[in-house]
Amino acid sequence: MSGPRGKITVTDFGDLVRIKETRWLIKGRHLNVVFHIGKISDTTPADRVRGPGGTPSPSQKVDGVMDLPADKKIIFNQPTFTDELEHPVPAPDNYTAAYTVDAPDILNVTDNGDGTAVVASTGELGSAILHLEITGDVNATGDELINVVAGNAERVKMNPGEITEVTPDV
Repeated sequence: MSGPRGKITVTDFGDLVRIKETRWLIKGRHLNVVFHIGKISDTTPADRVRGPGGTPSPSQKVDGVMDLPADKKIIFNQPTFTDELEHPVPAPDNYTAAYTVDAPDILNVTDNGDGTAVVASTGELGSAILHLEITGDVNATGDELINVVAGNAERVKMNPGEITEVTPDV
């Protein structure tokens, strides 16, 4: 059987289970990008205006999944970097970060150009993948699945029933 990082062999000995994982790594420096998510805050009408859409090239997997209320936005801070075994490593000296989204009708992304981005819901419910492309001294990517969900109940809608007669017709 294959797992998230390689081939896994499971041997069941009744009350004891042996799990053996075999991984093949190519020598060299292989960095992963980890999103560093900031505080969720309220959006303004300007945040919800659909921005220019990029053409992200997300991998087949996502690195994280989060829910974002339909009336909120979130800041993605400077990314952190890990090696192929997911140990934290210092950021490369020279790199450029570019954020794009595969569904600009669901999320509006403002790439600040400094490795940070503001991601705001457009108000539409659904899922979108935020893609981060790192280029420069190192090339790496990261993908975050963001599910835009309904916010908290803040308004009430009355639902009138059928109109009935109060007094009998004469």
